[in-house]
Amino acid sequence: GARVNEPLIAALVARLSCEDGAILIFVPGVREIDSLCAALERQPKCVVVPLHGRLSVAEQARAFRAAPAGRTKVVVATDVAEASVTIPDCTNVIDCGLARSVVGEAWSARAARRVVTGRVSADAAKQRAGRAGRVRAGTCWRLWCAVEQDALETARPPEMATLPLCGVALRAKSLFGGAVAPLLAACPAPPPLDRAAAAVRELVEICVEIISRRRRGRRAGVAPMAWRTDDATIQNAP
Repeated sequence: GARVNEPLIAALVARLSCEDGAILIFVPGVREIDSLCAALERQPKCVVVPLHGRLSVAEQARAFRAAPAGRTKVVVATDVAEASVTIPDCTNVIDCGLARSVVGEAWSARAARRVVTGRVSADAAKQRAGRAGRVRAGTCWRLWCAVEQDALETARPPEMATLPLCGVALRAKSLFGGAVAPLLAACPAPPPLDRAAAAVRELVEICVEIISRRRRGRRAGVAPMAWRTDDATIQNAP
């Protein structure tokens, strides 16, 4: 499978650490962040900082602090830093060209899904490159060739195409009322109608199951979902 080329990144960081400004490195996940941070911490000139969604606010804040004089801040991040985060002193981006995504039946909260690592989309690669030099001149170092660049998908699928729709359907119903299908159809990247309908049917089945169990005097023991199964939630079912 696709792997992060740690020796190449370490060699590039060693070269760039002689320059002014911070370095931002994109890798696909937390496991790769931990591994690469451990490797880069051997470089005495570097202050290595992880950045991902599991960290506390205080831990994430380290990515925005300046490094001590004579040292270079190296931020190793997931795609959380693609668009929503700007590191002002970043002058170099190193992009390994990998991203993590969930594959499986998008409409079902019960269907098996798996996380895969693959090539980043062209749009995401452009976003990552834009993190370099937001407030001054910068450079993006892409660790793939022109042939691979030409083969990249234009854009990654929208989340609604890859994540279960049951939670989305329930939230839409509770917020706006009315039929769920027209609400989903009004989204910027609407899901196929058959998947939306299947998600609603599954949601109804789950709610019926919950009500039935409660009537038998037991709390619901349904597999983890993206919503609460309290009385207010059940009342908002389609």
